[in-house]
Amino acid sequence: MDGNFSRDLIAKTALSLFSRKGYESVGVNEIAAVTGLTKPSLYYHFGSKDGLLAFIVETEGQKLIALTGSTAKYEHNIVRNLSALLRENIAFACDNSDFFRLLLRLFYRRLLYLHTQTYFLKKSINNI
Repeated sequence: MDGNFSRDLIAKTALSLFSRKGYESVGVNEIAAVTGLTKPSLYYHFGSKDGLLAFIVETEGQKLIALTGSTAKYEHNIVRNLSALLRENIAFACDNSDFFRLLLRLFYRRLLYLHTQTYFLKKSINNI
């Protein structure tokens, strides 16, 4: 099997699994089983599960950045510009629903973490 094909298959499968189940809920064994490839193949291409996530976010994120960059050129009409950005981002989310769902999961996971840390910090300060 071609190396790029294996890499792309692993990334596409992981993106689907991460977006549906959450990053923390998907193991390397599951990704390997669904792709029909071995765990060493995954580690060869990405180094780790975190490396796989970074690859997905970087490669798919570049598409969103390119889209936003081309749409964000200011044309002296803020309403038209914001409407175009919104339209393009919604279209991107519809066309790349697995990636968009994964981004939202990662964002809310981070937001929850920050909220929890703030809560415990305030509680600690109040107990001093």
